[in-house]
Amino acid sequence: MFRLANGALSETCRIDDFSLSDGDRLDLEALLQNIPAAASVEQCVEIRREGDSAVLKFDTTGQQNFAASTFQLELANVYVGHALADVNLHRLLYAAPISV
Repeated sequence: MFRLANGALSETCRIDDFSLSDGDRLDLEALLQNIPAAASVEQCVEIRREGDSAVLKFDTTGQQNFAASTFQLELANVYVGHALADVNLHRLLYAAPISV
């Protein structure tokens, strides 16, 4: 499990050894603890593919203003051996089984 703390909201973080096949998951609870009650986690996190990496951008206001995001997380090489559909927020958070 990779736990993201609330203090890193103005930088880019990179995780080189995140593995869906090994059951790794992200814990965003501390990072998203102050999102508005009406917002869902999906409204606060955007995932896009850059090469073999997944880049997550965050908007803790729940307004989906990812262009103004000051924090992003790169999961390096997470797409190696996985299709685009395999890398989604549910799998990243809950480590749903994935076949290789």
